[in-house]
Amino acid sequence: MPGDGYSSDRKGFDSNQRGRIFENGSDRFFRDRENGYTHQSRTYRDGKDSIKFDKVRKDELGRTSTIEEKSGRIGGDKDETQLKVVRALIEKGEVQHHLLRSVEGEAISPRAKELIDGLVRDHGDKFTHQIISREDAREVWARGLEREPTPQLELPGVGEQARLQKERQREARDLAKERQERTRIAEREQRARDRELARGVGPRELNEKREQLREHVAEARKIAEPREKGQALEIDNLRESHTRLTKDLADIREIERAKAREMVHDAGLGREHAQETERLIEQNHEDKRRDVTHELGKIGSTLAREEKERTEREAIDKQREQAREMRERAVREGVPREVIRVYELGRPQPGEEARPTRTHADAERERAIHQQRERERSEREREGRHRGE
Repeated sequence: MPGDGYSSDRKGFDSNQRGRIFENGSDRFFRDRENGYTHQSRTYRDGKDSIKFDKVRKDELGRTSTIEEKSGRIGGDKDETQLKVVRALIEKGEVQHHLLRSVEGEAISPRAKELIDGLVRDHGDKFTHQIISREDAREVWARGLEREPTPQLELPGVGEQARLQKERQREARDLAKERQERTRIAEREQRARDRELARGVGPRELNEKREQLREHVAEARKIAEPREKGQALEIDNLRESHTRLTKDLADIREIERAKAREMVHDAGLGREHAQETERLIEQNHEDKRRDVTHELGKIGSTLAREEKERTEREAIDKQREQAREMRERAVREGVPREVIRVYELGRPQPGEEARPTRTHADAERERAIHQQRERERSEREREGRHRGE
């Protein structure tokens, strides 16, 4: 998004400086060093291709996690080769998890996007594409900029650059402090809500809610069964049940997430480890109720089909009413019935696709047919009168 704050912050820095500043800022913002990641010079290979990662962590079990950070565009031979090697390393078991960080709104080449999407699809548990908002990216940049050395004033032509960099660093510190304070307030408020919600619903009560949801979804499916057999459907009853059950599911998920966040916070896990743990807990809950969400989805599909058919029926009824009104008006205005019939033959019947648009030639042909019929009728009337004489 050219011209915004993030783009302006990076002006005047070459690609190497941008990469270094963003990497250092990410280290502070995401607490990578606290989570065990370090800068390593090790080279990873796959065939003729070799790559290095920005940060690497090896845990006590010998499992390797890697991070690569992109502050700008993703694309070109280097980035695409790295994504190919990442896939190979994951599939060979040399890397147990890879995290790719990029900034919202920065370009990604079609080929790079294809490689990223493929990794997410095939190795979603071992590959994560983390997209940083541009607001967060500004703070990442600000924190990285604080670690940059100020240019030496005695070097020719760098006095102004030094002054500008000091000004940027001051603005960066102010921005970081403001954002940190907002984040701390938001986190405190979220923890208070989580604590209240997590402790307000005990394990037994939560399990009862899950079982009740399962039973109610099964009951709602029975309401939807006539539709599948081509019979009349209690649509209002089904819609009300689906709305209520969808809300019940959302409430259960909110309680589960609150309990997970509370547990992770009490365990004192680092940010990234905490997020991964929360994701795994949530996935475990979803796996256990996959049948419930599947059935609830089928009910939603049934309602959608019913709504579509209802809309089509209303449209057909409206077309019929319009046709009836036009026919009655034509009769009142004295339009011959033959003309009305010819006109109606050219109109699509309610529920049918529209026929090709009538051309001027079609109209002339219909007028000629009507005139011919009128002459024949007049001729028959004259003959009748002559016979009567």
